[in-house]
This record gives sequence, C-alpha cells and structure tokens, in this order.
Amino acid sequence: YKDSQSLFMELRRLFKILKKVSFYGHYTSPVDPLVNEREQVKMTAFEIWRVTGYRFIVKDHFTLKTGHKTRFWCCQDVSRKGKARPSQKEGIRHRDTVGMKCFDCHSTLVVSCCQRASDSIDQRTLSIHLEHHDSHMPYFDVAMPAEAAEIIRDNLEWSTPSTLVPRIRRLFPNVTSKQVHSAWSEMSQILWKKDENQLTSAKLLLEEFAEDVDIFDVEEVDGVEQVCWGIKRIAKSLRRNIVEIALDATYNTNSRHLELYSILGEFDNAGFPLSYCLLSTATSIEIGKRTTALRKWATCVRDKYSVVPHFVHVDKDMAEISMSKSVWPMAKIQLCYWHLRKAVRERLSKSKLTTTPYKVARAHKEFSFIDIAFKPPGTPDSNEHEG
Repeated sequence: YKDSQSLFMELRRLFKILKKVSFYGHYTSPVDPLVNEREQVKMTAFEIWRVTGYRFIVKDHFTLKTGHKTRFWCCQDVSRKGKARPSQKEGIRHRDTVGMKCFDCHSTLVVSCCQRASDSIDQRTLSIHLEHHDSHMPYFDVAMPAEAAEIIRDNLEWSTPSTLVPRIRRLFPNVTSKQVHSAWSEMSQILWKKDENQLTSAKLLLEEFAEDVDIFDVEEVDGVEQVCWGIKRIAKSLRRNIVEIALDATYNTNSRHLELYSILGEFDNAGFPLSYCLLSTATSIEIGKRTTALRKWATCVRDKYSVVPHFVHVDKDMAEISMSKSVWPMAKIQLCYWHLRKAVRERLSKSKLTTTPYKVARAHKEFSFIDIAFKPPGTPDSNEHEG
C-alpha cells in the first residue's frame, strides 16, 4: 500500500463485508526520531482496534536486527482466554462482574516495524498480518450485559442511542443511558470515523458517498479550516426552482469547535437541505475572515446548482448578511421570524437591559466626578469588524 491511510481503509472495508478475514499488507513511512520501532508497533495495534472494533492483546515481543515485531491475539478469542486471577492487594473489595463474552475467532495479529535493505535510510517498513475468522461483537465495556451490546451492534446503522435506550433499559434496568451512548459511539466509529483529524475524516466519509454529494473545491486560506459539500440529488432536482433560502449555523457539535452552516431551500411549502459547511476561523487573523469563507461556499452553491433566490432568511448574523449581499445582490434579506420572536422574548425577560445608550455629557453633568474619557464595558468599538 502506498501509505497507512490506504491500508487501514482497506482493512476497514474487509471487516465490514467479510466474516473471515485474512489480511497481509505493508507500507513505508518516514522515520520519526521521537518514536522507536516498538512504539510504532504499539500505535499500529491501537489503530487496528479503532478501525476494526476488535481489541488485540500482546502475546510476545521480538527484537529484530533492524526493528521490532510483536504478536497479538484478539482479547475475545476463547482459545486464548486466561484464568481470572483475583487481586492480592490489601483491602481490595472483590466484586462479581460480567466477563467479556468470548468467541472461536482463531485470531492472530503480527505487526513488525523494521528497516529493509531496499529502504532508504529515513524510511521504515511497517507490515501487518492479521487473521480473524469470526465477525463477533466488538470489544465493549464489560459492565454492560453482552445481550445489550448485541442489540446495539445489530442496530448500529439503523438506530440512534436515544431510540435504543428505552428498548435496552426495559430488558436490562441496570444499564444506564450513558453506557448505551458510550457503547454505541464506540461501536459505530467503524462506520463513520475515517481519521483522527475530524476534517480529514469528514472528507473521506463524504468521498464514499460521491453519488449523493458534491464536495466543493474551496480555496484554502491560512488559519481557516473549511469543508463544504452539496446534497447533489436534491439540489440538482430543484435547479432554478428555488425562490427562498434560509441560512443558519449551529455550534458546539464537535470537539474541535467547528461551526456547521447550512443552506435550506424552500419549494412547494417545504424545506430541503441544499448544502452544508464545516468551518473554523479560530486561528486566522484576517479581517472579515468568516464572511470571506462563507462567500466562497455560497458562490459554489450558486454556480453549481443555479441557486439564485429572491429572498434570503437569516438570524441577523452579520457575516451571513454580508455574504448574502455579495453573492445574491438582488435578493431581499429578511430576518427569520422564529429567531426574531426568540430574541425579543429573551430581551424582555431580562430585568435590566445592559446596552442602554451611554451619553457621556449627560452623565458628567449629573455626576461631575465622572471622567469624560471613560468608556464603560460593552461600548461598541467603531474599529471592530463584524464577521
């Protein structure tokens, strides 16, 4: 394989379609002076766990002339199961817990990292030989009954944790909602998590659905992270029929604090998703950075699907308004009625408005000790650029 990404993607594919997996592959990678061969093998075994859902434990280690090799087996392999050994520590309280269910999977994993004669001095070859002959349930928290984990595994692609919790708790009252969410999140990673980097993972996942989505080629700017895509089948079928669109964003949906923007089109009194954009401008120092990024995205939507609306609905986000004026100059921009009502109600519910206009001359006249040059916190800065 040309790199680790292509190898692990193939390994993931095999485990999704085959019950009995026999895999051998290798790739070369640059030497990392901070990571020795043994650590590289350990990191690879962890990546295999993440990709396949099966956890492999060490059988033994071998030091090679030019590297390191470790043999593993699946921790759920019944033929490899060891005898439980109670802790001998003083004061320990022994508790009966449900053990991990084991299977006859005939597992073997050999990972080696070494420098071959054909490799250059700054390259290592990493080889993986994996045998796993049963598509059993992935590794999970042993505190959860095996039957509950099986229900989650069988419904990974068709159910969400919120729909699984009532069903599982009726059968297993001691299982908590948090356990179900945690198990579902861990097991379902094999379906959607393609890379540790969230943006890279999103791109790789979108590429697998090329028949349904268009990934937009947006010019990259320093400090701006952005992934944009369109819902191909919906947007093309509504080409030149969109009169109204709505722009909105949601936050705090991921650990990297990427903002998720959407464009919804109205047709026949129904809303249809046309495009989405994952965006972060946290490290950019450019003025108007968010407006510029949104304008590039919206321009792609306009040109790709001939979206030229007469009305654009926003929630008074100044970057969205500025972008809309630039991309659709003839459209009428209107505030979303729902957001407007929400903002008014929140404002009226406050006992004291914090943005009452401050008139320095009036304040100084009434209280002469007030410094005329004083600016209270929250005063608008005329040099600040919104968006």
